[in-house]
Amino acid sequence: MKIRNGFVSNSSSSSFCILGYDTNLEEVAAALKIKMTDLDDPYADMEKIYEKVESMGYEAIFSGKDNYGYIGFSLEGLTIEKILEFGIQPNDADTSIAGLRRLMNRGNEPTVCSGEM
Repeated sequence: MKIRNGFVSNSSSSSFCILGYDTNLEEVAAALKIKMTDLDDPYADMEKIYEKVESMGYEAIFSGKDNYGYIGFSLEGLTIEKILEFGIQPNDADTSIAGLRRLMNRGNEPTVCSGEM
């Protein structure tokens, strides 16, 4: 993973590394049972979505252009032991991989997603 140190002018992108799923804003809102109040401006409900995601122990990041993004566990600064814990927690825990899979209604395992937005 590339790590950027210091200030970079004319840059509004942010690097990320998440163990999770690619998704979109509307899918996450539906999974969290958050009704979108303004379909013309999906970011009107962004604060509620981020608060709910964080309260469940997940991280989410979305592109401002097309509502595309990711939900999962941020891997920034984690040791391999901590990362492995996500897979061995009880399946009923929201903060487990099984909990994330259940929330997003996915049958496949999450993958490591990284990039810049």
